[in-house]
Amino acid sequence: MTARPPTADAISTHYERAAAGYTGRRGRGLAGAVRRREQAAVLDLAEPGRGSRILDVGCGDGEVAGLLLARGARVVAVDLALAMADAARRRGAWAVRADMRALPLRPAFDEVTCIGASEFVDDLTGLVAGLADCLRARGTLVLLFPRCNWFGVALWLYHRSNGVRIHIRSRGAVTRALVAAGFGAPDAWRRCAGAWVCRARRGDGR
Repeated sequence: MTARPPTADAISTHYERAAAGYTGRRGRGLAGAVRRREQAAVLDLAEPGRGSRILDVGCGDGEVAGLLLARGARVVAVDLALAMADAARRRGAWAVRADMRALPLRPAFDEVTCIGASEFVDDLTGLVAGLADCLRARGTLVLLFPRCNWFGVALWLYHRSNGVRIHIRSRGAVTRALVAAGFGAPDAWRRCAGAWVCRARRGDGR
């Protein structure tokens, strides 16, 4: 059996501790305003339909999963931290604890959302290739990742202080990873204060 890399353990430990009061802390003041803008951008690109099957990867406290459920989608939520998966379950999602780099799921989903999670992995191409394997043909991926600005620097410093490493990537780097993993180049972008949100479709050849 291969042990998880130390970075995965650090991420899991940090978010298990942070789960208590997570929603309240992130919902106040400037952080809350930024988060609501990001969620609106995600919903704009995801366009969840009634009965659509959505996989929410790195679901955190399940707030986005709850918004997708409210629009009629059927949501499976995944997080590395058990406490976060439990929070998503309380919002009504079918939630499990799993490593997003090795998801034991079949290509049964119309859409995957990956909101503020891809920055935790070293191999972005490998991650999104795995997410593509969870999608039906021509399924879509909505990806939110931190911008290369002072918000991104602040996020990087925050995680570093908690023993967690993240990557701040450019739009070009993310686009190249998506194409290398079998997606088309993103067909839509939304710019938020601290993050980019993009939508890409799985290619027919996968």
